[in-house]
Amino acid sequence: METDNVNVEPQITLRRDRSGEQHWTIYDPASDRYSTFRTPDEVLIWLEERHRR
Repeated sequence: METDNVNVEPQITLRRDRSGEQHWTIYDPASDRYSTFRTPDEVLIWLEERHRR
């Protein structure tokens, strides 16, 4: 029996740039794309929109 261990959940990483500003990077394995957001609200909107697809 073969199992598929592919994770299709988005991976969210909080980072800080050189000036100390934080931003969130999301990798979406379903589309193989990265998106970057400046606020947690933007991340939530992206997640809600992705869930609706």
